[in-house]
Amino acid sequence: MAWSIAQAGGKLYAIGTNGSATEIVLPDGVTLDQTKRLRMALLNRSVILSHSPTVNLSVDSDGTCRILVPRAPVFPPTLAAGAGTGLSGVYKVRFSNAIKDRFGRVVSESPMSPVATITAVNTGIAVSGITVSNEESVNCRIIYRTTTGGEVYFRWAMLDDNIITTYDNNMQDAALSLFATLSDQLGLPPGSAGGTRMKLLVQWKGALWGVSDLPEDVDNLRRTVVQQPWAWPASRYFPIAPIGGTTEGITALIPRKSDLGVCKRDAVQKIIGENEEEWQPIKVIEGAGCIAPDSVAVIKDVGYCLGEDGLYQYDDEGFTLLSRADVHAWFTTDTYFNRAMFPQAVGRWNPLLDCYELHLAAAGSSVLDRWISFDIKTRVFYGPHKTTAFTPTAAACVQDAYGSIIPLIGGNDGFIYSMNNATRTDGTATAIDLDARFILTGDTPDIEKVFAAPSVLTRIEPAALGTLEFIPTLGGLDASAGTTQTVSLIVGRQRLDVLGAGRLLQVRLRQNTNAQDVLIYGAEIPFFELGRK
Repeated sequence: MAWSIAQAGGKLYAIGTNGSATEIVLPDGVTLDQTKRLRMALLNRSVILSHSPTVNLSVDSDGTCRILVPRAPVFPPTLAAGAGTGLSGVYKVRFSNAIKDRFGRVVSESPMSPVATITAVNTGIAVSGITVSNEESVNCRIIYRTTTGGEVYFRWAMLDDNIITTYDNNMQDAALSLFATLSDQLGLPPGSAGGTRMKLLVQWKGALWGVSDLPEDVDNLRRTVVQQPWAWPASRYFPIAPIGGTTEGITALIPRKSDLGVCKRDAVQKIIGENEEEWQPIKVIEGAGCIAPDSVAVIKDVGYCLGEDGLYQYDDEGFTLLSRADVHAWFTTDTYFNRAMFPQAVGRWNPLLDCYELHLAAAGSSVLDRWISFDIKTRVFYGPHKTTAFTPTAAACVQDAYGSIIPLIGGNDGFIYSMNNATRTDGTATAIDLDARFILTGDTPDIEKVFAAPSVLTRIEPAALGTLEFIPTLGGLDASAGTTQTVSLIVGRQRLDVLGAGRLLQVRLRQNTNAQDVLIYGAEIPFFELGRK
């Protein structure tokens, strides 16, 4: 059964398709920072978590939470002549800390310990000093050995506990594991050093990709070995230009089918290639980028995100500003939103409306108390929207029991709220206030006109509890509103009274009756010019 993960305060919860919440038990000593947004990626049926936890985590399909990668052993093992015969020559031995799942599969492994060397003379090898890990998730250790005089490590033995500290064996070279373990393919992920975090995390083409918040590492895009979420080799990274240009470094990742968009505040590159051997970064654009990592949403293989000057679209055509023509002032003035809060913006897809929705803070506010919508089909912006039932803190999509995607909003009251309910209420019994406005100039804003009787077209509501207000304003932009007219919601098309004369017509359509649907198809407003003053 599908379920989703949410952070509420200092706890993690598994959210079932029926809305039930079950706390996920964190490993001992791991806490969540409530000031840092949780980052998540799905790989091999496990959810990888970073940024908010003090240690990168992995949550299995059964809800078991463990550290993503154990810390490497600090000390080498101790070697001596052991029982048995048959080993002669120089041998090297190392070991790692590892984690097995409930099926006995190794699902995580640390980098190897320092090397211990022994020269054997027709003996076995006795290993001691296989240190016990102090990390709760570690439940086995893996011992590696070279062949006689070799440099390549083969799996020699596995200790299925975190207790035993010795091992003695005289296995011949030919009996070692057939597959060599390349020690340089193991490594710790970003955020493993004390006091650091992996600030960005996505899955693309079977690998995890992440960015550290360590100042000297913020320009480097790190990645795992394919299908090995625990293997972060130090050599597997791409420096993303421009290097050292900003303190934030890489600000967002946009995973599409054919490429991985890598954003900075003022530049975008992308990783292309079908496999590990072919992956490489190339430049997309300079002078524009993404400033809000959680604003990223990939909808039907098209990426959307917030830049400094508006909403951008990332697709095969490049990185394009969508908001300049219609709502440029939303993002470039201080009238509508608190632009200082733009880096905290949250975006997601509303599948029922097929809209990209972006949560922002109103001007003068420091919380995400507004959101806007961009209709993907009509290319029209709507909003700003507001709820008074609670203060939004997060937004996401989850699946219900039938696999349908449902948009959700998280509130600062600890509850998760679903959107697009059949009953249109904001909270228990508060109306959702529809307030739409437009200006009609006839392309001649300085010429007096007579605006005749308008006709308003709406969807016919079977049991209308309220009416739609039609509020006209005639004259200049500073004119006062005229007489409000009423539109019935049960007739579909209604003709109103003649509006009067003026250079411009501003129309406000408002419906704020609780639990009342309304869908406006349009308005027909005939006019003719009187002449120029």
